[in-house]
Amino acid sequence: MGGRETVDPRDRGFAPTISNASPLIALSQIGRLDLLHALFGDVFVPTAVVREAPRVAMPSWLVERSAGPLPLSLSAAELGRGETETIALALRLGAARVILDERRATRHARSLGLPVIGTLGVLLLAKTEGHIPSVRPAIDDLMESGFYLSQWVIADALATAGEARDIGLPRS
Repeated sequence: MGGRETVDPRDRGFAPTISNASPLIALSQIGRLDLLHALFGDVFVPTAVVREAPRVAMPSWLVERSAGPLPLSLSAAELGRGETETIALALRLGAARVILDERRATRHARSLGLPVIGTLGVLLLAKTEGHIPSVRPAIDDLMESGFYLSQWVIADALATAGEARDIGLPRS
């Protein structure tokens, strides 16, 4: 991370994006970490996330920030340290979005009024904004790297991207 500290995003008139470890790890494993920068510019990550993702090469646009004191509501939520600090940092900085994949953390963040996008949401947005031509190869790469996605989630993402394929799911 290089210890780089930027100006407080609230002082620059924009709301930042905050990421948890899982999306960083997943996108790094498939060689598409760059999509975060292309879509969101600087992405803030709490210290716990940096510790949870030691094999992710952290470019300068991934900015480590302290989550600060943790609100009691987060301490009681029984989330992992990375998820807890990610949500706390998002609340502290007034984040435009939080990148989370874990279901419980996503539900909790939304209950606090935070907009949440997951790894597949990042891929879908990247396609919509013209950064990738198709989400299917990235989804295939995620699956090959060991990232768990249910067949239903894959089918929904491909349908949303206009890339639906028959994956053997029953039709309604």
